Amino acid sequence: MTVLTVDVGTSVIKSVVFDAEGREVAVSRTGTEVLRPHPGWAEQDMDAVWRGVVSTVRGALAQLGPGHDAVRLIAFTAQGDGCWLVDGDGRPTGPAILWSDGRAGDLLARWQAEGVLAEAYRRNGSLTCAGMPNAVLTWLAEHDPARLERSHTALTAAGWLFLRLTGVTAIDASDASAPSSTTPRARTTPRSWTCSAWRGPVGCCRASSDTTSASPSSPTTRQPNWALPPVFPS
Repeated sequence: MTVLTVDVGTSVIKSVVFDAEGREVAVSRTGTEVLRPHPGWAEQDMDAVWRGVVSTVRGALAQLGPGHDAVRLIAFTAQGDGCWLVDGDGRPTGPAILWSDGRAGDLLARWQAEGVLAEAYRRNGSLTCAGMPNAVLTWLAEHDPARLERSHTALTAAGWLFLRLTGVTAIDASDASAPSSTTPRARTTPRSWTCSAWRGPVGCCRASSDTTSASPSSPTTRQPNWALPPVFPS
């Protein structure tokens, strides 16, 4: 069995193919660009990230010679935290705001002084940084409310990749526990989350920690033809 793995990092995207014995047989990588329109900001073009994934996957598969075993499994990982906002059709409403973004730093200082961070930790056992969705969403509510109005779902980088691969909107349970009042043990997510450090409903955070109950997105967001074996949807 041949396994295709994808790693969407902040600075590099890598696709690697392993054979049934776990040996690396092909690798392709491409650099990514972190946009810094203002001091302390860190953003990425979400479509550019996806194009980088497609490019490296094709590059890795092109290195496989004739007669190789068919790819039967895709595994992927990606940079954590951040806020990757999409609309109801699964399209980005702007650049991804990364885990390393610092625009909400003053907001965190205010939360610290007001005891909000302590209450958030009491609820879910997670600490918060400026690049987590609760901080980013609150900053957007104060400084760019129009973007929140356009947004339907807050994803991580992995959630964005999963959406493009499958057409399904979902979030990993551990990722969901950090910015919201859900916990990994509960394995459930309210229809409209209330972020533990954001005072009000987060309508644009509707997503599921369980892909069995996640919502399919528009067919236009499904993966392009990678020339993969028939077991993968095109």
